[in-house]
Amino acid sequence: MLKETKVGIVTDVTWQFGARPAAESSQATSGLIGSPVPVEARSGKYSIEATAQIAQVLTPPDTAKEAGQRFYFEDLSAELKSVLRAQLQKPGDTSAVIETPTGFLLFAAEERTTSILSAAMLSIPKRSFEQWLAEQND
Repeated sequence: MLKETKVGIVTDVTWQFGARPAAESSQATSGLIGSPVPVEARSGKYSIEATAQIAQVLTPPDTAKEAGQRFYFEDLSAELKSVLRAQLQKPGDTSAVIETPTGFLLFAAEERTTSILSAAMLSIPKRSFEQWLAEQND
């Protein structure tokens, strides 16, 4: 049913339960380059201080399937793992709407075994206030 919606992007994702194999573990962390570096930008009117780090490039779920990449449940945030574990018990179960900084996520379980959790994920990006305002009728 999610795939029939005209709103957002629907992708299929499968997470592996259990620990990541040692070979994949080293590959997953090898994408991190260096340690955090302090960065500053200044002008007459402002000053910005931040910490920057070059991180691993994340592969979108669609291209990961083609490349044979596996996703591991342990890699998800603690909050997302908790929600998915509790709400996606069997095929057909649907998660609550999950708000992220850039959009909204909704998951529908397709398969759950002792080793995997497969779900369809609906991702709806947030609009900026300016975008929303421009869409309003006067």
